[in-house]
Amino acid sequence: MTGKILKAYEAYEKKGSGWVFHAVTKLDITLAKLRPLRGGSYLPLPDCIKKKEAIINMKNFKDDECFKWAITRA
Repeated sequence: MTGKILKAYEAYEKKGSGWVFHAVTKLDITLAKLRPLRGGSYLPLPDCIKKKEAIINMKNFKDDECFKWAITRA
């Protein structure tokens, strides 16, 4: 990680920033587990949204690929 930071700094410095790097005094690294959003099952829309006809709400009970079917339908 340190090497990656130093390479990024060198590339930035070569662009003529005028900054001078002395030392790293503190480095915090925070890791978090990525849990991307996934399609699940069909949920009926509220009437106020359904009447606008602006959202594709696919009923696919055989698989969990609602995003793919919505894009195909659009």
